[in-house]
Amino acid sequence: MRVVLKGHLVRKLKHESYLFNDGTGEITADIDDNVFPPQPVNASTKVELIGEVDVDRLSGVEIDVKSLRIISQ
Repeated sequence: MRVVLKGHLVRKLKHESYLFNDGTGEITADIDDNVFPPQPVNASTKVELIGEVDVDRLSGVEIDVKSLRIISQ
């Protein structure tokens, strides 16, 4: 299922895995390095993620991010 989320990348969990918060809750976002824009992104940067919901019995639910756009710094 395709989703569009707006919020903040709270912290990096591991390589290409981030904790994302949209103000209503948190979810793991799987973001390839090449998806990031050239501008720096930190916990105060508001971003828009476009991706797909990925459900795995072992790791749970996460977002496989296809596009990341900075909304505001």
